[in-house]
Amino acid sequence: MSDINELIVSFFGNGYVTYLDAEISDYISQRQRESRQTFIDILHHKGYTTTAITEELDRQCYASTLRYIPSEDAYVLVDIGKHLWTDILNRIHEQQSMIGGQFRTAPSGVALDIYRTDFQSKTLKKVIKNNGLHQAPVMRWTKQFTRKEAFKLLGQFMGVLPPVTQHCTADCTTVLQKIRLVNKNKSKKTTWAWLITHPVMVIQLTPTREKMLKALFQLSKGPVDWKGKLVSPDDLKEKTGLSHEEMEASIQYFVEQGVIRRINNGLTPTGQGYVLVRYAFRVEHSITFAVVRTDRENYRLEISAPHFPGSNIRDILEKTGGTSYPKSKIHSEHKTPAVFPEREKSDVINLLTTITESGLL
Repeated sequence: MSDINELIVSFFGNGYVTYLDAEISDYISQRQRESRQTFIDILHHKGYTTTAITEELDRQCYASTLRYIPSEDAYVLVDIGKHLWTDILNRIHEQQSMIGGQFRTAPSGVALDIYRTDFQSKTLKKVIKNNGLHQAPVMRWTKQFTRKEAFKLLGQFMGVLPPVTQHCTADCTTVLQKIRLVNKNKSKKTTWAWLITHPVMVIQLTPTREKMLKALFQLSKGPVDWKGKLVSPDDLKEKTGLSHEEMEASIQYFVEQGVIRRINNGLTPTGQGYVLVRYAFRVEHSITFAVVRTDRENYRLEISAPHFPGSNIRDILEKTGGTSYPKSKIHSEHKTPAVFPEREKSDVINLLTTITESGLL
């Protein structure tokens, strides 16, 4: 179809991973498909209760890791879930040495968001709070600055990051150990940890698919898990004026991509799909980033954006030394995020200044 627009949606953000989440993501990434009962039996053998397992399996459908097929009573892997789990494995050793956030246009210059995680040191948190950033939903600090002030502060935050100590490949056991480590001083009931991630979704948009999806987002007012409304196919048909065949084809496509899911006879956006695609539809400019302190002197800068088409921030970054992220097939194919070679702190700040002053923010 000549009217297809490939939409590559990606940005740095933060999310939480539970013990069961990690177990499920790792297992389905290796098997691709599994029956519901086998899933329950395997996880029950690992010590999880049946109630906890069934609740988490449903949450993983909401999070676009799994897709449930009622006719087979089975779950299949969704691409975005596979890519996100790979990203977590690649970044788990860097979480304590990483700071991530977002620059957004604001009246005073830029709004700087810093993502909160359970891996950040008390020193970093203190420096952030002492500079007037206030807590905001969900799990972030934020404040408006002039561009010069924002970059100066980011340099201070980078300066208190500890260098990465481990560079080996992680597995599920490593992720579970890291979560337990940051939870050791919390309530014994805490089974999750917040961390920085970089989800990526690639969808093929046609005018029909886009019309249906925007109508679903408008009618539902968000995922049902966020107290949104289940939307019936009839309501969508009335809203869009599309034929039954066009509606069903679009619905099935977005279900397979993990953007929406079926619950009983209704439709709802998934949590991950809603966040990613909603940001892609926004007109406001923003840039998300992650900085990792790789050793005592050097830092690695990575840049992404909610909507990352072929000629956006990527091209400017590549001209000044950036490369595509090499650790995942989807990153390699679609060149997101853009990653700079390791550089000293002042060079990283200069790069960010160049990027935000290039008319993209």
